[in-house]
Amino acid sequence: MSDAKLTGELFPCHHEVRPRIDFGPSSRTENRKSCRKNYDSSDSHSPGIFTVLCTCRHPVLSGFSVMVQNEGTSTALSVLLNRFQALPRVTYYDNVCNMMRSVTLGTPWVAEKTTLVCDRFHYRHHKCNSVHEPDSYPSCRLHASSGAESVNNLFAFSRSHIRFLRESNLITFLAARSVFLNVRAKIMASKGKNGADIDEIEFRLFISQNFTFE
Repeated sequence: MSDAKLTGELFPCHHEVRPRIDFGPSSRTENRKSCRKNYDSSDSHSPGIFTVLCTCRHPVLSGFSVMVQNEGTSTALSVLLNRFQALPRVTYYDNVCNMMRSVTLGTPWVAEKTTLVCDRFHYRHHKCNSVHEPDSYPSCRLHASSGAESVNNLFAFSRSHIRFLRESNLITFLAARSVFLNVRAKIMASKGKNGADIDEIEFRLFISQNFTFE
């Protein structure tokens, strides 16, 4: 946890396996002919939080990174290469067409190790090649490709509170919130319930049965 407060990142099961790669200005400049993504900007607030999740029916949060600059394809690629020794078989990203451009220019071997696909929620806004369409791959049709959007919506409820936290307190808050979200996902998966159907008693019971505190 102390390292997370220094780095602004927390990936409990994915330690750093490669040095950070500087993808250069080209990866931060979107191709005008490809799809565009509008990023929120602010002079007084953090650029945001970058989250990584699995694609299970009830996605589990693998980790997060507090961004120090506006999100771009370099943000996603940096986290992916820095934290995953073996790259995921499929990688979902909302701005995947520009990510593919960055990969082609800087790290072409990545495209051989993982299939880059757009999540379903954002694909409807894309005008790029159908090669990035999630449902064009039979193996991807059962994936919960938009889990990050669900988590972002849950974090949004705390947005007004988060804005006033110091960085160290923000990391602590995000870590605790991540535990809550993951326990919630595990209960939903094991009980076949929706999040709204989980009460505090069931939540506490699941923790006592599955966690050991020293």
